[in-house]
Amino acid sequence: MRTDRSIKRHWMLGFWVMFCLVILPGCQDKAAVLDAGEVAERIQQRYERDFHLLPMSKQRHYAQRLYRLTGSEAYLEVNQQYADQVLSRLRQDLDALAEDAAFLDQVVTAALARYPLRSERQRQRYHLLSQREDLIFASRLLFRLTQVRYYGLEAELTPLQWQTARAYLSSRPFQSWVTHPDMLERYTAQTANWVWFLHELEFLDLRSEYVQAFQAHFPLERDPYLNQTALRNKLYGLTHIVIAASRYYQQEVSAEEFAWVLEAFRALDQRILREATEDIYTEVGISLRLMGQQDEPLLAKIEAALIQAFDSEANLIPSPQGSRSLVSGQHRNVLAILLLKWPEALHPGPRLATLSSPEP
Repeated sequence: MRTDRSIKRHWMLGFWVMFCLVILPGCQDKAAVLDAGEVAERIQQRYERDFHLLPMSKQRHYAQRLYRLTGSEAYLEVNQQYADQVLSRLRQDLDALAEDAAFLDQVVTAALARYPLRSERQRQRYHLLSQREDLIFASRLLFRLTQVRYYGLEAELTPLQWQTARAYLSSRPFQSWVTHPDMLERYTAQTANWVWFLHELEFLDLRSEYVQAFQAHFPLERDPYLNQTALRNKLYGLTHIVIAASRYYQQEVSAEEFAWVLEAFRALDQRILREATEDIYTEVGISLRLMGQQDEPLLAKIEAALIQAFDSEANLIPSPQGSRSLVSGQHRNVLAILLLKWPEALHPGPRLATLSSPEP
């Protein structure tokens, strides 16, 4: 039997789906009659049918999130393969960092040489990175260490390797990086990740300073003056604060601690669905779920819009430009599965220590 809360949520979702069907142009597609569970199931079936077509990075991204959504052992093998790959590369990085004086220069040169420069946004980011070359290796190291932590594989690195990692990351000027206005404007989501990864690893706690800098850079009073790019960056940053704090969908977060994020979402309610991409507004919806805001009216609107965006022929959410690419659309579509198939409880991990290091 449904609870009153569940009935209210389904009524709100039904209302917004009907609003899309009747009011919004182009909404007479048959996808509008599907419910959230059906849309999520069809996307999941499509991706798992063609899973072998995805590159390893996309397989990992999908399998990691689907494990945390379902807890199914079906996703352990891909997670294990990825964990083994991360450990191998991390060991190489840390050994080279300790032994090879030219290693960091080589990493920076290679990274900047292959950095894309097609768009203005990419050129601006390249400029920021070229002024902060240490960040190139530091962000890579931080990400890989955090993945190892999430998988419970800390013991797979030697004490010397951990000491090398801690010494290097602790000596980098992360506080100035993550609170700088240009970084907040152009690397919004990434700065949030770095702050919570540093805290996850117990290297450095910059959360308070970062939140203060973020709120100062993106105050509510600035909202009416945000162009579309700045609006999307703000939303993307807000979602990654919540998502990183959840250890990437492993646990819910404190609604009280992140009440200011909810306030920011509500202040932008009218612009989110109109100006944000499906990737971004779906992350807003997931952030609401992580904060326990299942009855938030904005969540029902987001779910309805995502259902309406579903392409029932391709069985996925296409890009804003209409692309049905399975590979480039993986991020957007796994987010859709998460949002529309949200479980009663999330599944931390997977903890892989027993798989990679069985007891003798």
